[in-house]
Order: sequence, then structure tokens, then C-alpha cells
Amino acid sequence: MVVSCAGGNRLDIEIPVDTLEYSKEDLSLDYEIIDISIEGLKGGHSGIEIDKGLANANKILGKLLKEFNENDVDFNLIDISGGNLDNAIPNSSFSTILIHDINKIKDIAKEFEIKVNEEFKGIEDKIEVNLDFKEFSKINISDDKFAVLLKDSTDKIIDFINTVPNGIIKMSENIEGLVETSLNLGIMSLKMDRLNNFNVTMSIRSSLNAEKEKLNREIKSITKRFLGTVKIRGDYPGWEFKEDSPLQKLVCDVYENQYNKPMIVEIIHAGLECGIFVNKIDNLDAISIGPTLLDVHSYNEKMSISSVFRTYNLLLAILEKLSKV
Repeated sequence: MVVSCAGGNRLDIEIPVDTLEYSKEDLSLDYEIIDISIEGLKGGHSGIEIDKGLANANKILGKLLKEFNENDVDFNLIDISGGNLDNAIPNSSFSTILIHDINKIKDIAKEFEIKVNEEFKGIEDKIEVNLDFKEFSKINISDDKFAVLLKDSTDKIIDFINTVPNGIIKMSENIEGLVETSLNLGIMSLKMDRLNNFNVTMSIRSSLNAEKEKLNREIKSITKRFLGTVKIRGDYPGWEFKEDSPLQKLVCDVYENQYNKPMIVEIIHAGLECGIFVNKIDNLDAISIGPTLLDVHSYNEKMSISSVFRTYNLLLAILEKLSKV
């Protein structure tokens, strides 16, 4: 039984980037295009599983590209993307780069893969760093021209990914083991049209509205340094724990009578609809129950079928008890 949850909002970030158009004729034959992918991560729900320390594929890719820069690899981004949902920890991310000298890149990527797997040992199973080399002279380019980011814009994207915070920001001072405030770099992409932008969508969560607003301001301040803009949307309230809840006691009693064991009572870092209801209806007493869900917001998401029947039977017993109150 869940009795309290975090509030939160989404941040849509746009950072302007500059490009140059190239054709095959513009470049010498020793240029190569490389597709880079970060794969094999578990992913997961950015509220329920943020405390597990799971790797964020977008942040991993940003670290790898930073390693290239720090080792004087001369390259330019053509594309970069990762994640599908702002509230899901991304389990894969991708980029395409134009590079002149490939002598260093294989060794750097190999060493980075070893290092990042050691960092997340016991948390992730196997983080894969994949490079797909394409000789530029043999690339089939359908358009006469294709866009490549200028080096300044390439570095701007890499610096932003590595600067912006991600994961747990603060633990609760009152409830042991509860994440109070967090954020998730859920989606990133390049939008190449009339106005070229690097786009990022983040999910922010906090049990305290003041901490949520503080984190919003911090992300706005960071984005401003990169000449970008931030739009806040999808704000939803938190659900504060109610100490003297008759409904909590009733449900605990019904559950223990039905299953001969105590009900587990939890406060979670994810958002729940109860937060909206209790903030709109004065003195509302609410709880949240449901079947067992595993690996939520990941490709491995599943539900315990047997728990559906247990929840159904429990709900019937609760309604019967409430009808006599």
C-alpha cells in the first residue's frame, strides 16, 4: 500500500547549434563516418528505480565523447539521440560522427567500455560500446548535401550532457532510504531544420515543492550558460503522508485478516494520481494499491498475474468493510 508520493514536472530544453553543409566532393577520401552506440543497459522507471544507481545511456555517451575530446580526437557530430520517455532511464543512445584520424578512437572506446563496466559492476549486466566504421568515399548519400555540426557546437552538446546533473540529488532527512529529489536525462535528439537545436527532455521529481523549484532554477541557469531555453510542463503535485489515516488502518486490518501477514506500507518517489486528488479535495483520505509490477518503463516490464487476483479479492473485502462503516 502506497500512502505518499513525489511531485514533479518535465523540462523541455533547446540549445541552438550551428552546422555546415558538406558533400563528398568537399572532403578528402580519408574521412570516415562512425556510428557509435551505447547499448545493453537495463533502463527502468526514473522514480521507482532511481535509487538503484542504474546507468543512464545518454550520460554514458556524453562521457565517451568527452573522452574523445580529452584525448585530442578531432571529430564533428552529425547526429546524436537517446531515450524514448522522459520518465524512463534510457538504456541505449546513439551518435554519428565525422572523423579524420581514427587511429586513437578504437583504443579509447575499448578502454572506456572496460572502465564504465567496472564503474557499474553489480548494477548493470554488460554495457556495450559499439563502433561501426564507414569509409566516407563509399557512403551512399541520397542528398546532394548533408549537415555536420561545427566543432564549437559539437563541444557545446558534449559539455551540456556532462554538466547537467542526473539521478539522485537529495535523500530525505526524515525518512530513511527515501529519495527526496531527483532528475532524469530521459530524451535527447538533434533537430535539424530551419532552426537547428539540440533537444533534451528531463523529468524532475521531489517530495518537497521548494526543492523541485530549486532544481528547476538550477537547470535553467545551466541551460542559459549554453544559450539555450527551458520550458516547464506537466507539473503535478506531491502527495503528503497522512499520519492519522482511518483508511490506512482499515486496509491494513483487512489485508492482515485476509492473508495472515502485515501489509507493507510505502512512500514512493514516483508520481501517483492520488497526489492530484488530495490536492483538489479537502480532507481526502487516500491510499494506492495494485498488482505487482516489475521493471516498469523498460523493455522488460511485466506484471504478476496472480497478484491481480489477490488485489481484486482485497479490493472486494475493503469495499465490504467500508460499506459497514
